[in-house]
Amino acid sequence: MKSGLDGIRAIPLTPDRAADWERFFSEDAFADHPDWASCWCRCFRLPGTIADWDAACDADANRVPMTSDVRAGTVHGVLAYDGTRVIGWCHADARSAFHFRAPGQAEASPDAPGAAAIVCFLVAPAWRRRGLTRLLLDAACAELARCGFAQVDAYPRKAPEEAAEMFGGPLPVLREAGFSEVAELADRFVLRKMLRS
Repeated sequence: MKSGLDGIRAIPLTPDRAADWERFFSEDAFADHPDWASCWCRCFRLPGTIADWDAACDADANRVPMTSDVRAGTVHGVLAYDGTRVIGWCHADARSAFHFRAPGQAEASPDAPGAAAIVCFLVAPAWRRRGLTRLLLDAACAELARCGFAQVDAYPRKAPEEAAEMFGGPLPVLREAGFSEVAELADRFVLRKMLRS
């Protein structure tokens, strides 16, 4: 196993990287959490309640439209590469691209012009606890700023019980990167970083 992040690149997702993105989700993203593998990072992109999402959470039903959307250039985020293989993903896009189901989450993170959101981090098991989330976070914020967003919100869980529940990002990493708490919800915090004044 490699140590550190020498040679690791964080690159914005583009349609020509759709096959890399799909392979990461198919093979590595949930290698140790197969019960989460049906999401395909589509959870926050569909409207409805938690019950609606649970009923629709089928791997093929999510893989096909998400891969199609990636190829169409309507899904945004950052991929981390070790050589030619994706080892991490950060789903970051306009706030208006996402639908939130946690009570109070939408109100705490308004859908305003210039507002972006980071809803998910996924890191391949062998690369966890080595700084990859921070690399993805920094790259996502830089890309959002380049695209003209003024602020970005993130939603770390208060007390994750397993690695899969860290998808909102680790609270200490977000705070170290300049995010500040703007709301406290039942099971998570809403943190915000200003990307420009």
